Amino acid sequence: FPMAVGTNAETSVARASLRAAGLDDRFSHIVSVSDGLPTKPAPDIFLKAAAKLACPTAQTLVFEDSDEGVSAALAAGLDVVQLFEDKKADTTMQSSGLQSMSCG
Repeated sequence: FPMAVGTNAETSVARASLRAAGLDDRFSHIVSVSDGLPTKPAPDIFLKAAAKLACPTAQTLVFEDSDEGVSAALAAGLDVVQLFEDKKADTTMQSSGLQSMSCG
């Protein structure tokens, strides 16, 4: 499935975090506040990411770790799975505030 990152972080931070986690080749698009969009809980970041994926909102799934992001996904009409921090897990992506979207 094609995937994008929608984040309140700057694009450069998102790219560095993905690279550090070895995931930079997994996502075809990064949509962030660097694109001049309002931060979550506004739905704009997720709507633009879904558009870049050329994916109808009804076929888009968001994995999100913040309450603001869950609100943004729901406001965009997207299905969302909220992730909770595992204190034992590697925190590379968690600390960056990255969220991912999948279409399919």
